[in-house]
Amino acid sequence: EAEYDAYKAERGLVDFTDLETLLLTLLEDDSLRSRLSMDYDLVLVDEFQDTNPLQLAIFQLLRTIAPRNRWVGDSRQAIYGFRDTDPRLVSEVWDRVPEECRSTLPNNHRSQKGLVQLVGELFAPRFEEDPRQQPQKSAATRGIERWLFGSTNSQNDALSLACGLAQCHNEGIRFGDIAVLERGNAQLKALATALDELGIPYLIESPGLFSTREGALLLAGLRLVANRNDSLAAATVLHLSADPHETTPQWLSDRLQSLSDSQIDPETGKPTFRMPWTEHELLLPLEAIDFRSLAPSLVVQQVIEALNLPERVHAWGDAIRRCSNLDSAIRHARDYEEAAISGNGSATLTGLILYFEQLAADENDLRFTSQGHDAVTLLTYHAAKGLEWPVVVLSGLNSDRDPDMWKPVVRSPSFEEEPLINREIRHWIWPFGMSDGPFPRIKSGSGLELDALASPEGREQTSRESEEHLRLLYVGFTRAKNKLVLAHRKGCCQWLNMLANADSLLNPALDPGEHPLDGFDTSLVIRHLSHDDVDQHRFQQATEQKWFSAPVVSAGDVNLDRYYSPSMADAAEKMALIATSLSGDQFFPAKADEATYARIGNSVHSYMAALPSLRNASDELKTKAAERCIAAFGITGLVPASVIVSAGQRFAVWVDAIYPQATWYTETPVSGPRSVGGQWAGTIDLLLELPSGELVIIDHKSAPIRRHACAEKATEYVGQLQAYNEILKGAGATVQGMWIHFPLAGVMICSNGST
Repeated sequence: EAEYDAYKAERGLVDFTDLETLLLTLLEDDSLRSRLSMDYDLVLVDEFQDTNPLQLAIFQLLRTIAPRNRWVGDSRQAIYGFRDTDPRLVSEVWDRVPEECRSTLPNNHRSQKGLVQLVGELFAPRFEEDPRQQPQKSAATRGIERWLFGSTNSQNDALSLACGLAQCHNEGIRFGDIAVLERGNAQLKALATALDELGIPYLIESPGLFSTREGALLLAGLRLVANRNDSLAAATVLHLSADPHETTPQWLSDRLQSLSDSQIDPETGKPTFRMPWTEHELLLPLEAIDFRSLAPSLVVQQVIEALNLPERVHAWGDAIRRCSNLDSAIRHARDYEEAAISGNGSATLTGLILYFEQLAADENDLRFTSQGHDAVTLLTYHAAKGLEWPVVVLSGLNSDRDPDMWKPVVRSPSFEEEPLINREIRHWIWPFGMSDGPFPRIKSGSGLELDALASPEGREQTSRESEEHLRLLYVGFTRAKNKLVLAHRKGCCQWLNMLANADSLLNPALDPGEHPLDGFDTSLVIRHLSHDDVDQHRFQQATEQKWFSAPVVSAGDVNLDRYYSPSMADAAEKMALIATSLSGDQFFPAKADEATYARIGNSVHSYMAALPSLRNASDELKTKAAERCIAAFGITGLVPASVIVSAGQRFAVWVDAIYPQATWYTETPVSGPRSVGGQWAGTIDLLLELPSGELVIIDHKSAPIRRHACAEKATEYVGQLQAYNEILKGAGATVQGMWIHFPLAGVMICSNGST
């Protein structure tokens, strides 16, 4: 541990636990908590059941900085014991809260009525807290199915399950509406192989993006854009784009001929260098991409289009998953840009290429799933938490494992007000080695593992893990909206048997077909599936899905800057402006000169940015905040604090009247593609989110100005609002209104006529 701490200290690094510990240390400072209490009215904690003791200590201190606290969680979904969460500790916290301060959410808005009834009845005998809920969606037939496999090994189990998916699809269920849950990634890979066998499209979050044909071609294209003389990258592009059935690719013959035709340099006696495949029709579009004027993520999109990858992936087959892989590459590129900018660095194409290469080396080049494609989603029970699908298939129901007694564990016998006291660490060392293979296990035969399980510590660990396995099963059962499928080999469902009433309610001995369920507003379907039926369910997948991105920059385009500030934007078109005067008088500092206007504007702007945290503050606190803003910019005596406070107050009143119940977001950083090239990067002074989800842009122009001059001055800022509008619309948002606010003059200018 000391060496690990020294390693981090020498390199200026912290891990996640360090961040938690440092935050706890800061919050233990009374003066800091006092300052924080001036800014926060409410502390929200979501997914509270996943809290570990260190996080609980942090939440306990955060609770003291705000008059209102809301902690939301479901003890039945505490499934992260491997992250040191402690559901028993959380239960003790719940029990200590006065009953009048606790409330439950009895309604279920996700699943159809019959499923809600069934899940509640199945789990009620196993949970101390009654899991029954009130369904809010109407009932539907065929809501629960049992798929029974007649196979004898895991490979044939996967093929049988794939046949069941094909049957559902033939009955009218979209592949994109189905998710299959497994206990681990190894089982998901086996299932993916079975789906390949039947030609069923699927999406799975797994590494290997740049090992795919489209990923390798994209990376080679990026290298070639960064360095047109990279002959290996050029050869890779030509090779991956060529017909794989050619015995000797034409590109190789062309290159060899080019090298043999090279002229000898008379001074060095060596062949002169020639750019690889000059004027090649496939490489010319790559040469047209000016990576110096585009953000790296935009270069990725340009390369995808320049190489005509959208059409190629359809010709290669499995287009749905390949298109998703292209989307994943863009997502990784954007992650790189965000990391570079947040680290005060610059995002470059060469940096992105190195980032991609490192992701591949670390097996972190994930192929993300996409909810937009008509393909089955494959993921683990843990990864499914918080998500939902119309149809959910629960596999791996025969999973059973002994608790791991040979890893470090930390326990707290009791809570006693402080979650970090009375904690004990236990680490038993396994002395007999581990088995070989990708999933090593302890070597058995000594009997020590049995003795460990029979000990008090073993019984306690067994109880903990058994309870968590039950909660994980509950998470799986509650992901489905319309139909839940229990898929397993006949007689092999040890995990499912944790629900003692499963077979009595969902009798697997019934004949194949649909059966009524007494007492439940849905019906049960029994299917007997066999891997021998694979040929009956094999089919060709549809290829109508398309992938779109920005148009390719032509070779004749003028070089552009990479980033553009909205504040410097010219108006793309003229817009009608409507001025509204707010209540109260205008203020213009008679003693100020133009040299101090910027400082006055900055002080007023700072106060306006703090308005959300000041709206419910006393007049005294508002005045103190205004005085701090005035002093910070050295304009004491030029603008009274009362003027700034009044300007903020009348603006808040106006917002509440025009946009009631709007959520305020101040100083919101935004970035997005610029329609004529490059990337917008700026900060919106105030963004209002309306209850409808629509947005309102408000830009404060805080420098001194007389009221009669505001309308004409506002014409200079129309381009800035249009740039913000372009960014937000590009992100899929709907902009309901755009305003310019002159605080000292007390004027609102609407740039699109909406009121």
